[in-house]
Amino acid sequence: MKVVSGKVSIVMRILVFAFSPASALAGPVVFHEEGFESGFPTGSSALGSWAVVNSSASAHDGSAGADIDGPTGPGGDTLTLPISSAGYHSLVASIWAQVRSGFEGDDQVLVEWTSDGGDRATLQVISNRAAGGWELYSFNLPPSADDNADLALIFTAQLSSTGDRMNFDSLTLTGIPIPEPTPLSLLSLGAITLVRRRFV
Repeated sequence: MKVVSGKVSIVMRILVFAFSPASALAGPVVFHEEGFESGFPTGSSALGSWAVVNSSASAHDGSAGADIDGPTGPGGDTLTLPISSAGYHSLVASIWAQVRSGFEGDDQVLVEWTSDGGDRATLQVISNRAAGGWELYSFNLPPSADDNADLALIFTAQLSSTGDRMNFDSLTLTGIPIPEPTPLSLLSLGAITLVRRRFV
């Protein structure tokens, strides 16, 4: 019994030493930022009236922001922004937005995400909003969005009238880095194997 107890103690000490620091110190980091200062990012798709406007009124930070105004086409005008989350988990997406002209009736902007460019899931429906200042929207993405090179955010605007208008700017994504095996952890696994052999 003492031999087994000593074996377990050694193994536990090795595991704590090798693996606890990495998981304990890991915290959220910003791994993606988009301010639209150079237009829409490479790989994005802007259909209908979506545009980047160089104007302080359309920008939360800097001198440019994403802009959508009405009337939009049948089914809405869509902006798709590709964002790779490869290497990160526990994702949070945040974006600043302002309604420039009040939304009435069926006016809305739908914020969605997709893991593969196919099926979508809704994060936020922005509707029945009076014109106002900038507001921050934050979304906790599900685990299925983690470590995904094909992740994308989709903004679909359905605006009925000329003058309906909204801006988006300062998109950020945060996540916790997924640790990779380190020489120390691999060495520790080897030590555990030796311990097992010794006490078998």
